[in-house]
Amino acid sequence: MFSRFLILCAIILSSACSTTYTIESEPSGARIYRGDNLGNLKYFATTPYSDTSATAKRWGGTYIQLRKEGYIATSVSKISMTDVVGVDQRLRYSLDTDILIELVDIEKAGDLNAYYDYLNKYPNNQYKERMYDRMFALVKATDSGSEYERFLEYFSDSREQVYPLIYQLFSRNSPSLNESFEFLSRYPHITNFVPEFYDRLIAMIKTSADPVKNYYELLNRYERLVESKPDIIKNMVGLIQESKGDIDKQLRTLLSRYPASMQYMPARIRLADIGPEGMKVYQVIAYVKQGMSAAILRQKILNAGVAYKEFSFSEISELNEIGLPQDITAAMLEVTSRIAAEEKRSRQREEELETIARQRAEERERQQQQQQMQAQAQAQAEEKSTPVECLKLVAAIKVCQQTGGFLEMICKRTAEASFDCPLPLSDLM
Repeated sequence: MFSRFLILCAIILSSACSTTYTIESEPSGARIYRGDNLGNLKYFATTPYSDTSATAKRWGGTYIQLRKEGYIATSVSKISMTDVVGVDQRLRYSLDTDILIELVDIEKAGDLNAYYDYLNKYPNNQYKERMYDRMFALVKATDSGSEYERFLEYFSDSREQVYPLIYQLFSRNSPSLNESFEFLSRYPHITNFVPEFYDRLIAMIKTSADPVKNYYELLNRYERLVESKPDIIKNMVGLIQESKGDIDKQLRTLLSRYPASMQYMPARIRLADIGPEGMKVYQVIAYVKQGMSAAILRQKILNAGVAYKEFSFSEISELNEIGLPQDITAAMLEVTSRIAAEEKRSRQREEELETIARQRAEERERQQQQQQMQAQAQAQAEEKSTPVECLKLVAAIKVCQQTGGFLEMICKRTAEASFDCPLPLSDLM
């Protein structure tokens, strides 16, 4: 029994008096360099490394670095390790792929697809700016629209350089107007980078069989041109006025779709569009032409209670010329004046209410100030009329209150016995 005990002790002692040192890396096969200082690193072993030693290797405080071809070497670091025999030590490192080496190989091959594979593999790599010029040169050499588009997928901020080349490629075959519309739909921002495309498109529309229709087509596809290129609307107004058919109807259609065209409309259209929906000037004129009584129309205008405009004399003359009876014009002026007067009275009433509210607030503030002044005066008077011994007692009691508990009770009793105050303590506090 005793011999078994000795064997067990020997096993325990032998395991407690040895240390396993392990150095691992991901990937494995990295060369380990170690030294006592930064400038004296020497090859030591290759990962994975493992060694069991009965004595301490005393690596703590020395320096280590792992290197492997095709990977970025780890930074030189100081080993943090205890030198106690019996405590296993493990160091683990991870090496990143040196993607520049891979990129150099691609640059030597000049393979555009390999570049894209590289970008897919390392989308946020630090060499993207370096790749741009080389890839752009390869893309230009292809002279392919699809390659230009593919390039833009990876370098979206390069439209200023790429769009002019796409346009040059497109314009070689003298595209038709419809093809130009399709091109604009595909590249909606092309006019920002290729102004001549817009000029060419407008020239084609002007010489087309139905320029107004084609202008509508352009705006349907690219509505922001209404604001960025106002001359389009201006041209449409001019073309409609020179066309045949119901010119005013066409102008009102344009106005309803693009309110910004109002500034280019002739005076009769601007005036005809005034008023609430269903009772606009041009709609009232239509009712008159249909034979509706002027008295009825006048009453409807007054009942609607919606302002028209304070027409000038020249505008009244223009309204008369486009077929609006003067008594109906008078009704529009009347309801406009009435509403203006009501709005004025409403504003005045709001101003009066605001003035009243402000005065009341000022009065409340003044009363609060008076109350505060009276309270301060009363406190000062009470302080002057209170005997000095009472003031001392109050001060002592306040000090006692800071102690708390049993000490506070003893302190208060001592204070009451120390000062000869004729007033009850309850009146003082």
